[in-house]
Amino acid sequence: MDLNTTATIYQPPLGVFNVTNQSADLSSGDPQDGLDIKNALWSQVSGKPFTVKIVALDDDKTTLKNFTGNVILDLVDSTNITDEQSTCTNAPLLQQYKNPNPKTNLFSNQSTKDFTLQYDKAHANSRFRVKFYDFSTIETIEGQPCSVSITSANINGVPQCFNDMNKIKKYFPLCSDDYTNVCVSNQQGGDDNWKCYECITGYNQPVCSRDNFAIRPAAYNIGINVTRLIGKKEYTLDINATMLNSDTNVSGYNQTINNSADKNGTDEFVLPLTCTTLTTDKKTLSNEATFIEGRSEATAYASRNVGDVLITYNDNLWTQIDRSAYNTKAFSDCIESSSTNTANGDGKIGCLLSGSKQFYFFPKAFDNTLLLQNFNNGNFTYLSNDGNMSAELLFSPRAILEDNTTATNYTAGCFARDITYTVELNGSIQDKRNRIRYFEDGVTSNFENNNTIATATFSSTEDNFISGTANNLQMLFNFTRNINSTDEPFRIKRNDFNITSVIDQNNTSGDDFNRTNDHNATFYYGRVYSTDYKGESPITTTIRYELYCKDCNRTDFNITSAQSPTSLTWYQNTLHVNADGNVTTNGFTSVGTTLINNANTATSGNIANGFESNTLSLANGTPAPYTDRIQMRPSSWLLHNLYNPNAITNDFNVEFIRSGNWVGKGTLRQTVDLNLSKQTQSEYER
Repeated sequence: MDLNTTATIYQPPLGVFNVTNQSADLSSGDPQDGLDIKNALWSQVSGKPFTVKIVALDDDKTTLKNFTGNVILDLVDSTNITDEQSTCTNAPLLQQYKNPNPKTNLFSNQSTKDFTLQYDKAHANSRFRVKFYDFSTIETIEGQPCSVSITSANINGVPQCFNDMNKIKKYFPLCSDDYTNVCVSNQQGGDDNWKCYECITGYNQPVCSRDNFAIRPAAYNIGINVTRLIGKKEYTLDINATMLNSDTNVSGYNQTINNSADKNGTDEFVLPLTCTTLTTDKKTLSNEATFIEGRSEATAYASRNVGDVLITYNDNLWTQIDRSAYNTKAFSDCIESSSTNTANGDGKIGCLLSGSKQFYFFPKAFDNTLLLQNFNNGNFTYLSNDGNMSAELLFSPRAILEDNTTATNYTAGCFARDITYTVELNGSIQDKRNRIRYFEDGVTSNFENNNTIATATFSSTEDNFISGTANNLQMLFNFTRNINSTDEPFRIKRNDFNITSVIDQNNTSGDDFNRTNDHNATFYYGRVYSTDYKGESPITTTIRYELYCKDCNRTDFNITSAQSPTSLTWYQNTLHVNADGNVTTNGFTSVGTTLINNANTATSGNIANGFESNTLSLANGTPAPYTDRIQMRPSSWLLHNLYNPNAITNDFNVEFIRSGNWVGKGTLRQTVDLNLSKQTQSEYER
């Protein structure tokens, strides 16, 4: 039968028996139309017991008749059964069912009998064949009445009155010892042996049920014999069409799932509730699955991405003969669009053979890039013990599939996971390995530990992954700095670092990074500095932001500015702006009463080209001459005091004078000024 077209239904010749569904109401008789619902046989499930109704009929093939005796019920292949009796008689046997209680009658003056059976294989087109013999048609044997209800004979299914080989030979010579010898007492194999009775039924034409039906597997069991599955890597599906409550394959199911509307395999992503950026993206699989005796072992499958994937196989054509779309009935013998194995109130199960299995596919690895940049993506970084002044390692792990493309489903809220990663400054620069310090930004990365010299482990949450990549996870770092000990400028290259480990919560891992296009960061030892000042109030001061270079090659380190006014080893940092550090809030103070920008305290104003200006003036009521010390509390990386490693300010002196004929010498907070001369503003070089 072509499983893609409407089936041609043949009804076998009617007989005095029929088999129909258990719930059929035959109180008014059994209609001869095989398409009538009273004759319907429902679809069944392999390995599941089901009950049918065997019906005894009068010679009109419609009226129910009380019958006493046994029948043998054959489950046969109905594929080639037509309206010719021979096709019923010769239909291939699938399984035979007899009275489970030997030496009794299945029917005892009854017109119907419920009979429970089970078939442990699959068959798309099945039918029942009833074999019987009505011993009541033989009223007497050798002049003696024969009671068919007395079944204590040694031969199953044969009344006591026939318990004599001579009688068997007389009435059923083809079953006697001259032919088959099946009715000889010593040939009976026990309670399960019905050979003699079956031979006797051959004296009648068997009757085939007026309806046929399908027996489908219970479900598909889908497996992949690999522990850890990688997105886009090809695997072989192991699919079993199973009987009920079993994972093993059921024989008889030979089918090709060709990914048509009625026979297909699909996959779709199963999204967590937190995943709002992806869709399930259900697709029909491209590869066919061929089942031989209930098993398919050669179907290639590769997931399209990472995450939870639900693979489903459906066969809606195995039960085709029971579906109204194909069998011209006004109803279906199973529940359309359902795969349930639990019968409904009418006794029907689902038409659909289906099975699903959810698998989790992981990224193959993390493919990493690393970018090194100076503080604020500028041109330099000051040495600092404070993480607020740090160079940046921008780490970008990318989850990849088997073909090295990006695993775009590895995204926040969906299938991304928290990761940890370890960075190490390699051993080629041992001095810097001992001094490097790592910091976190607290947003893209969290510092976990640096239990090993030059090494630190960071973590990052899944929230930083978008479409497979976490861009620019910041690992901040710098090198230890002493207030009273300077450092020459130096550079650190990106390739001086190793990424020794990257791993997520699901043990997806990766290491190292693409090392092409190496680049570096420049580190300066810096300070904020001012010369001493002397002059009439107000005095305009210049605050300098400088870097140290004694033995360095200034050209190599882009130091092109002038030397400090008082030192040959300090140079103006013309690249310095406010963001690179300054005198902090209210960080300008005086030991005495000097006003700074007309206030008791001040904060750095605009810094341009490494300079800023402040105005110092005498407080009201403070006469000149007057000497004071101005203290600057800067960012920690701008502190420098050659003699005091615990200093918290950089200081300079200011001396206010008054015009006069001569000038005496003032002391701190005191004035000696006879107004004898006029002195101009000057800087002390020291």
